[in-house]
Amino acid sequence: MLLNKGANYNKCDNQGLSPVLIACAHGDKDILRLLIEKGADYTKCNKIGQSTVMVACLNYHTEIVRMLLDKGADCNECDSYHQSLVMNASRDGNKEIVKMLLDRYANFNKCDILGKSPVMMACIHGHTDILKMLLDKGADYNRCDTFDESPVIMACIHGNTEIVRMLLDKGVKCNRVDKYGQSLVMNACIHGHTDIVSMLLNRGADFTKFDRNGRSLVMACIYGYTEMERMLDKEVAYDNTYDKCGNPYRSLVMTACQQGHVEIVKMLIHKGVNYNRFDYHGQSPLMMSCEHGKTEIVKILLDNGADYDKCNKVGHTPLSVACRHGHTEIVRLLLNKGACYDICDNNRKSTVMMSRRHGPTEIIRKLFFGKRAKVLENLLDTSTDKCDDGCQSPVLIACRYGHTEIVQMLLDKGADYSIYDNDSWSPLMIACKHGHTEIVRMLLEKGAYYDRRYNDDLSLEKIALDNGHANIAKMVLDMF
Repeated sequence: MLLNKGANYNKCDNQGLSPVLIACAHGDKDILRLLIEKGADYTKCNKIGQSTVMVACLNYHTEIVRMLLDKGADCNECDSYHQSLVMNASRDGNKEIVKMLLDRYANFNKCDILGKSPVMMACIHGHTDILKMLLDKGADYNRCDTFDESPVIMACIHGNTEIVRMLLDKGVKCNRVDKYGQSLVMNACIHGHTDIVSMLLNRGADFTKFDRNGRSLVMACIYGYTEMERMLDKEVAYDNTYDKCGNPYRSLVMTACQQGHVEIVKMLIHKGVNYNRFDYHGQSPLMMSCEHGKTEIVKILLDNGADYDKCNKVGHTPLSVACRHGHTEIVRLLLNKGACYDICDNNRKSTVMMSRRHGPTEIIRKLFFGKRAKVLENLLDTSTDKCDDGCQSPVLIACRYGHTEIVQMLLDKGADYSIYDNDSWSPLMIACKHGHTEIVRMLLEKGAYYDRRYNDDLSLEKIALDNGHANIAKMVLDMF
């Protein structure tokens, strides 16, 4: 009716969509046929360069694609991203449209603006039948994209086992590497595709290669693919493959420790790796495990004789690292092994000071009641008044972070609560500033408040009020 009244059938909306494009998108063959018979432009594109036939292709409307091609639509046209009909159909797995286009001699090697070809799209998305069609037509299966990734590399990354097999059967080299120097087997290993790794190893893939960052195939197991490590375990005799470090000089066992892969750590130790090797920062596998709370791995390393007193570049020990991060059970393991508890780091922070700064009260409190009580008593006796480079005492640090129980422990041990830091702040002033009411009360009851004013004529009540702690200001005034 509208067409008979002379309606404009080529007019587009604000998004650049014409009636023909809308009919193609919705798969309405009868309306499309009627519009074309009236003379509608079926070659018109939308705002991103997609024509009617491409819109039909993207929406899986096979019959409309056929109708438009029969009308003379270009089977090689591309959108603004240089994506062709063959590429879109290969990516989306539309076998019938791919066959239709290939039968009409569409260009099957044309790449988009990222250099990806129809073959690569089929490899990425696992469309085996479409890849076979393209290969039977003579498509280039070695062409790389602008990122220098090849179709077979992408198939390994995405775990498309049958496609990898097809490409290898076509003659693709099994030791091909990408721009990072990573081989097919390394890419498959990194992404956990065991079947592809097995296939490549059976075809003679070189498992001794290192990538450009110095990482080996075995290092791919840092992602926790234990089954793959077992597979490689049968292939690789112990050599420097297991001990070679990538950047920043971090070995396989260290990274496995960091990520908590217990079985891989066990296998590597069984292989004879050097588990006392340190990275560029002086971090050992044991220290890495202590930092990340990997208790079971810490126990394995200690049972195998790992050095538990070695310091990193800033003077931290495995024990101080465990204290800092609040890993109570690891602290217990290290103390039971005889770890030294009175070593200070390069900033003169002791092990107990680390605990007080980060608040794991359980580490101190629980161990007081265990068989290491004497050790902890000695530790507190030697550390209660030790200051760091900023002249911050353990009491001051605990006051700053509001660790009430630790402050109480230190006061019970006779810690000096009148030591000022380099900025002339006392523990009491710090507690007032940060609003730790209970700590302020404890210090005042201990007699910490001697003078009405401290540095720069700042009174305790002014410090409290300036930081919004009126209740503390009132407490101070009521006490005096």
